[in-house]
Amino acid sequence: MVPFKEWIYTVIHLSVWAEVGVITRAYLQKFFVLGCGGTSWGPCLAGGVYFEVLPPNILGSFIIGMVATSSMVGLDEDKSIVFLGRNHPWQSNIPLQTGVRTGLCGSITTFSSWMLEVMTTCLDGNQWLTGIGQMVVGFSCAVVAFALGTQVAVLLHHHFSASPIEDEKIAYMEKEADYMFGLSSRESVGVSRELEEVEPDVPEIGRLSQSERRQSDYQRYRSQEYAHNDEEDEKNETVIEKKKPVWNAHAIDHCAAVLLVALTLGSCFGVAYETRHTWIRTIWLSIIFAPFGCILRWLLSKLNYKLANDWEWLPIGTLAANWTGAVLDFVLQSVLIRVAPGYWGSLIINAIETGFCGCLTTVSTLVAEIMKQAEQLPFSMRVYRYTLATFVGAFIFGLCFLGWAYWT
Repeated sequence: MVPFKEWIYTVIHLSVWAEVGVITRAYLQKFFVLGCGGTSWGPCLAGGVYFEVLPPNILGSFIIGMVATSSMVGLDEDKSIVFLGRNHPWQSNIPLQTGVRTGLCGSITTFSSWMLEVMTTCLDGNQWLTGIGQMVVGFSCAVVAFALGTQVAVLLHHHFSASPIEDEKIAYMEKEADYMFGLSSRESVGVSRELEEVEPDVPEIGRLSQSERRQSDYQRYRSQEYAHNDEEDEKNETVIEKKKPVWNAHAIDHCAAVLLVALTLGSCFGVAYETRHTWIRTIWLSIIFAPFGCILRWLLSKLNYKLANDWEWLPIGTLAANWTGAVLDFVLQSVLIRVAPGYWGSLIINAIETGFCGCLTTVSTLVAEIMKQAEQLPFSMRVYRYTLATFVGAFIFGLCFLGWAYWT
């Protein structure tokens, strides 16, 4: 059970990092279209398979790869942030880690706005191949960005770690094989129980079903043997022994609370007094909605890996968050198309789409889960089932909830 005080700190970090994430996403979107129309200097990326939330999705996926846990990059290390030293005080600050991975990365990236742009391309311009191309390019770029982020994290870990990285990788592969084939518990390959309770959307690998297990596969998977030097291991353990932080562990939590109050109050003033630029006013209002979407996604993620029997591997909370946010985006966009809500109505709807729906849905966590499930190939095809369910489901919802606005 998570202590109430830590739960409060987690909500504070989720909220403030969600607000920072939505600001980053909104201004990144605007930056790459500044030069369009010839009215101002700046880049102009528009048309074709490019969509406005592509740069934020790439950035958020890269960051979540950089701040990955040791289990996410396949290292037999008990580290919550793999590129930091074991003695770093942030290793034990779980609310901060949750805020950065779930709050910041999950809010910089957005699945709902991406799918809305895809469906708008298909339905409004009747460019179905271009819309599908936006899905393929967007997914590919996010995967590459995540992979690059994890490689940077591993390189930094290798630079600062005293233990041989090849030992850590081989040891983790062996533990992972034992768990996949039902020979060990989930604790041997997952994150700590404390981190799992606070940040339940950290990707995990599932156990293979009886129909997917073959003893010959297990033997091949664990065929790599490595001779460990026990004396050297003991030496390394002595070197990297954890030390008690010498600073105020909650100082950064208190700073996050102050920043949250400042950003929220600043957003209220921005909505009230920004009258020249509607897009800036929309961003101010989006900041107010952002924490609610992020916290709802965090709560839904507690459903991950909780289904029974053969569906225990499915991160159903992430899937539900992405589907719900996408459907809400489609419905709100349909209202904008078919109804004239006026200035404030349009402003609020756009802010809900950018702030609430944008932070309710995530690409960074989705990609991290998919990359983790891909480790089970070729034993299981779950990664393809989850990926197809996410994108095909959202596409069908788009046809149902947005298509009528164009076709009727």
